[in-house]
Amino acid sequence: MLRPSSAGTVFADAQSAAAAENLGRVEALLDGSEKWCWPIWNYVNGVATPLDALVALGRAQDAMEDATRHAVPGTYLEPFALRTLGVARGDAALLARAQQRFEEMGFDSHAAQTRSLGLDVVG
Repeated sequence: MLRPSSAGTVFADAQSAAAAENLGRVEALLDGSEKWCWPIWNYVNGVATPLDALVALGRAQDAMEDATRHAVPGTYLEPFALRTLGVARGDAALLARAQQRFEEMGFDSHAAQTRSLGLDVVG
């Protein structure tokens, strides 16, 4: 199991690898994710990172259950979950909502990643 101090590094590595489309690295990190330390202070990263990793790998269907559970309106995890569901279902409206929520939260890089998925209907 990872020590709490190293868990943040793993999350950051997985997010960076997904953003850089280094899918081999994403797969390697995701394969060991069940052993990641999930402290409360980093719970949201522990949910958002695997959702993003599975989307990057083209495996959004594998994250449907988690994404559905975490698509709670007004929460930090909502746009991550909506993006995953939008990709898994091929639903441009869900992706547009995810993009909008990322923008409202000031997460410009996540909004841009969502836009880059090619189903942008926000403009």
